[in-house]
Amino acid sequence: MVEVCKEKMGTIKSAAMQGDTPLQTELKKWLQRWPWEVMGTFSLKNDNTSVETFDKNLRRWANRLQDRLHIQVAYRGLITNGDSRRHAHILMLGRGQLSRLYIRRLGADLLPHGLSRKLCSYEKTMRTHGKQVAYYNLPRHLSCLWPSRHLLQPVHDLAGAAAYVGAANASSRFELISYNQKLLSKTIKEVTHAE
Repeated sequence: MVEVCKEKMGTIKSAAMQGDTPLQTELKKWLQRWPWEVMGTFSLKNDNTSVETFDKNLRRWANRLQDRLHIQVAYRGLITNGDSRRHAHILMLGRGQLSRLYIRRLGADLLPHGLSRKLCSYEKTMRTHGKQVAYYNLPRHLSCLWPSRHLLQPVHDLAGAAAYVGAANASSRFELISYNQKLLSKTIKEVTHAE
């Protein structure tokens, strides 16, 4: 039997920004198509790092995370190039090996999410700006995979997470990034088929 972590208080909540551009609105809608489990924020010590190098480092991190957790990981997100310090925001999902029969029996809504299930024992809450915020307090063998500051948070509010990544952080120049297109495509087909 698969254990599923209870949702805790402290979800990622972000109201849609007033005055979103048409691009931001479409980006939010596009990001909501996937059943994201985790939102990640990443920075590097050197702001002069190229977008290509930042993306390559994120891919290397995701590959190492897959190896450590023994699941497939996929993400979509963006790297900001604007006025603030260069950083990335990604929305992630993960999947272990599940048979098609198992998926049909459970239904798409009840699928055990691989990444959040693997990380749920590390979930904590912190108080910031007067609100409880959930995050993953990763052990050293996982936190050391990224060389600089990063934060992983559970996604309990898909629309809020997509709004945060797709609107709040796409207000200046940015580059879209993704990892593991095969898993992303497979997930979209499963979600569409279940509807």
